[in-house]
Amino acid sequence: MGNTVRVYNKTNEATSLPDDEIHCLYEDSKKRLWIGTENGNLAIYNRIKDSFTRIMLTGTFKKTQIFKILEISPSQYYIANYQGLFLYNEQTKQLKTILSKIPIRDFYRVDANHLFVATEGNAV
Repeated sequence: MGNTVRVYNKTNEATSLPDDEIHCLYEDSKKRLWIGTENGNLAIYNRIKDSFTRIMLTGTFKKTQIFKILEISPSQYYIANYQGLFLYNEQTKQLKTILSKIPIRDFYRVDANHLFVATEGNAV
């Protein structure tokens, strides 16, 4: 038997994708798929319910492309976008700015204390 392909699109339903243009996908330690979009939206895909939970990012987070998501502990995630690097705490729903006003395309976590950050026009 072959694989099944399913296409998801943004709709007016709260459990749909928040955006149709996806920039990054990340599977966390709980086997949840995190989705970062063109318009700065973040969602988690629920495989059992076949639906999406939208994550509201507030504070200094600007609604621009999310390029990367990385889990650093069971409830904390780095999120990189065109405005910088942020730390999201899933339990408290708090967002902390790590680097701001730098377009971050990618990053690599060397260890608990070191990151290599790839920027747009600002080197590494």
